[in-house]
Amino acid sequence: MRRQLLGAGVVAVGVCALIAAEKDTQLAANTRAKKLTVKVTVDFKDEMLDECMKEISRQLDDAGAGSLSAAYDIGVSKNQRVTYAGKDQTVAEVLDGMLKKNGLGYFVVSKDKDRYDGWVKITRGNERGWPAGQEPKDKAVAKAAPKAGPEPKDKAADKPAAGDDDKDRAEKSAASKLEFARSLLKDGKTERAKQRLQEIVTQYPNTKAAEEAKKELDKLGK
Repeated sequence: MRRQLLGAGVVAVGVCALIAAEKDTQLAANTRAKKLTVKVTVDFKDEMLDECMKEISRQLDDAGAGSLSAAYDIGVSKNQRVTYAGKDQTVAEVLDGMLKKNGLGYFVVSKDKDRYDGWVKITRGNERGWPAGQEPKDKAVAKAAPKAGPEPKDKAADKPAAGDDDKDRAEKSAASKLEFARSLLKDGKTERAKQRLQEIVTQYPNTKAAEEAKKELDKLGK
């Protein structure tokens, strides 16, 4: 009888551990529900991974969802180049598409009282939201989690990269940011659009997009 009770206790502990593993911390749950599901528009052309993550974070902030912090696992260079375009895609879809091209994965850190709790960690692997081996086994949980959709065909990826032509990269990056700033203007988010336009002028002063950004700022009276 005592052995039976002991065995039942071990099973109970195992079940509780499984449930605990599938339960996110508050910050991690917030990242999954309120950040990975927000739709963004990106057009990354041979840009550094870290800059791509910062742009996604800026768009989330502009949407009122708060910023998204990223950490990089050992062996993952935040300076590696990324080319990916997606319009009105969830952040989860964008992360899936752009990281897949570079053989990378990501998961939401879910560790209470950990400095990275709620962050997205970029890894060398196939993780999509959860660490390898820790994916939710509860179908209801998995269904509720944001799924990465099919990767859109990226026409830019079919063309040869600009190589080491920094000027060309700057032009493309600035043009992409200008398009986003103009989309903010159309949505009536004038102040945020001004900030983005000023960033273009400051970061890419010698580009055509910077000239256009100055014209937009003049119209808005800076």
